[in-house]
Amino acid sequence: MLIPPRHAIIHRIPRLRGRPPVVAFLASFALLAAVLLPLLLRGRARLLDAAGRDLQEATAMMAARMDAGLRAWAVDVEALAGFGTFAEQPPNIAQARRLLEDLQRRSPEFSWIGFTDARGTVLAATGGLLEGQDVSARPWFIGGTRGL
Repeated sequence: MLIPPRHAIIHRIPRLRGRPPVVAFLASFALLAAVLLPLLLRGRARLLDAAGRDLQEATAMMAARMDAGLRAWAVDVEALAGFGTFAEQPPNIAQARRLLEDLQRRSPEFSWIGFTDARGTVLAATGGLLEGQDVSARPWFIGGTRGL
């Protein structure tokens, strides 16, 4: 058996001058990226638009529910204000507290409901909380005196 000389084996191994397979791979990758990138960006934009529309719809639904809830609560407050208990001088504090607590049971989303005099002293409140306290500096009281 004859063994070919070493230089004959080396000539049989093809040299990758200029590395054509690497260049072909990079060119393919660049072409694929050039095609896919705009598609991905358009898809992303569509997803963001859809998410924005969904958020707008959810916000509108929440606002409508809050508005309906506040309107219903305002009707309850107006009805409550019509009770003679709140017009009496001096008011019947125990009866006023019972009426406020009844309203709170029907509207549990409110953690506290109170009845004050014109100067901002809490006369009656749910759970007796803040009764006798001056709340005239609180934003909700100031807003209430302005009809807000």
